[in-house]
Amino acid sequence: MSKLSKYMPFWYLILPLPLLWGLGYLMNVLVMTANHGQMPVYLQLYCSTKVSANLYRVEAERPEHVDGWAIGPREVELAACGTWFARDPRGEGDDLFPTLPTFTDPAELEDLIRWSVVHDDERRNAAEKARAAIADRTFDA
Repeated sequence: MSKLSKYMPFWYLILPLPLLWGLGYLMNVLVMTANHGQMPVYLQLYCSTKVSANLYRVEAERPEHVDGWAIGPREVELAACGTWFARDPRGEGDDLFPTLPTFTDPAELEDLIRWSVVHDDERRNAAEKARAAIADRTFDA
């Protein structure tokens, strides 16, 4: 069983789907292109979402490739959009986003999401600190 499949049934039980649009597996069904200079659809969803989560794959052909240290682009994008997200623990993310919570199993993630939707001020404050932490990162062409 993949790590993601462990979490999938859980999402449909806890919150209405619009709150969770930022999830990676839902993003795969969207066209992720900029529409004539407009913000890409997935970034619009990140910016309009109240709560999100970032999970990393742990399936690998070689065990030494399972554990990572660096954050991925989704975490940078979520932070830049000011979206609060719970995340898989990783070294760089722990250093960069100390105000955003980590989780290691579906029950823990459920608790974090339930907390976040009723603590608006704390959630917004943590998301704003995450945004500030990546403010110097750009994707200039």
